[in-house]
Amino acid sequence: VTSVPKAYPEVEWASYCLASEGGAAFEPAIGVRVDPAYRQRVDRIAQAVIAGGAECGHVISLLLLDDPALLREARNEGLLFYPWKRRSRPG
Repeated sequence: VTSVPKAYPEVEWASYCLASEGGAAFEPAIGVRVDPAYRQRVDRIAQAVIAGGAECGHVISLLLLDDPALLREARNEGLLFYPWKRRSRPG
């Protein structure tokens, strides 16, 4: 699942999250920020994420992050895994 964004240059970043809708229980999800000008393959991205999760025995969904509040929450609370940026060492 973590390699999916590399295949789609329109994905700006991706984060592993726990998400819920309404009062439902939290479930695993991949939140992605996709360049608004390039949305033609969002369905393919979602299918690839779902298939990748299924291959590992997990049910996982895709969240397309457009809402500013959800976007902030996914970046702050989720585990950002794409693009992977190595932190520089102090000193």
